[in-house]
Amino acid sequence: WLGTISYATQALTSNLVILTAIALVALISGIVLSKFLLERFKPNKLVAIFIIAFLVLSAVNLSVISINSNNWRDSNGGQIGLWADENLSGIFLIDEKYCNEFDFRLEGTLCSKNNKVSLIGFWIKDEINVGDPNKFPTNYIITREVLALEKVYELDGTFIYKSA
Repeated sequence: WLGTISYATQALTSNLVILTAIALVALISGIVLSKFLLERFKPNKLVAIFIIAFLVLSAVNLSVISINSNNWRDSNGGQIGLWADENLSGIFLIDEKYCNEFDFRLEGTLCSKNNKVSLIGFWIKDEINVGDPNKFPTNYIITREVLALEKVYELDGTFIYKSA
């Protein structure tokens, strides 16, 4: 599903006319919804409705983040990210050759090319870039390729190298 949603979002937002139409529809929908709510409810009830909606949405977001964190923690990407965050500090570069188009959670994939998301980066608090290791200055390179650099960490074919 993530790939389908990503593809649809990219297709819908790639054209300025379509993007403008979507924004216009959202604006008109918001105005109509606001007018409807103001006519049907008193301001005190509206405030209560918005507070309840905000709290429910916040609880759902917190639950999703917690579930994802627990599910991803035991994966290779999760373990690499946890180790790197605890033991290293600096700028990290994820090798773009090992990124796929949509789903960054697939085995052997380090990130998603479209939105530059990485499971490894979920736990690293330092700066993370995605690109070619030969073109970007960085402190550490995360790749699946064997390089002639000092290897700092390895887990199941994914390496962290100290950049020269």
